Amino acid sequence: MPFAVFPLLSTRTGLAKWAQWIALIIAGVSLGWAVSGAFRFEELTALFFLPGQTRGLAQWQFFRPLPKAILWLAPTTLTSPLMGLVVLSMLGRSYPPELDPPLYARVAASSVLLALIGLSEFFVLRRWFFHSGLWIPTVTIAWLIAFLLLQALQAASPATTYASPSHSTASAVLQLGLTGAFLGATQAAITGALIAYLVPRQLPGA
Repeated sequence: MPFAVFPLLSTRTGLAKWAQWIALIIAGVSLGWAVSGAFRFEELTALFFLPGQTRGLAQWQFFRPLPKAILWLAPTTLTSPLMGLVVLSMLGRSYPPELDPPLYARVAASSVLLALIGLSEFFVLRRWFFHSGLWIPTVTIAWLIAFLLLQALQAASPATTYASPSHSTASAVLQLGLTGAFLGATQAAITGALIAYLVPRQLPGA
């Protein structure tokens, strides 16, 4: 059974925790993207700061029972600009056609940035769990999958990602909020499985 790999998911309580992780990240990421739509800062302030901060706050709610859980907010806030660069690399439309980098180059650059984000978060996770080094490749892969799936949707329907300046504020908020919810749900479903693996391996005293 697949769930045998993740002991936390094999129980009703574990499934509730996994669902809580997903719900919190959906709320955090979609909030950051929705606010970017409200203030029309899709490719500037919001994407470079808000999604990382709101995601960090949401994840902090999950980790709050752990000692010094507030430390989680440091890497998620400080690396928010890196996530903004990932968004622009994977989904941005600002490249001139002759300079538009191929997909493999975008993925390679984004992988480095995402690994740096995961590394910064690892230094907090290692205070609480054994095997927390698995977080770095897992969070990198999870975000790449989320962005690649969204990029596929964007290619099929260009209106699925960024709101046009001609759109109303309400439309921009809804559109970007749904985009953030999709990214958050995809990423959280994968990283939540790892969290399920780590939670039973909590360090003594953590």
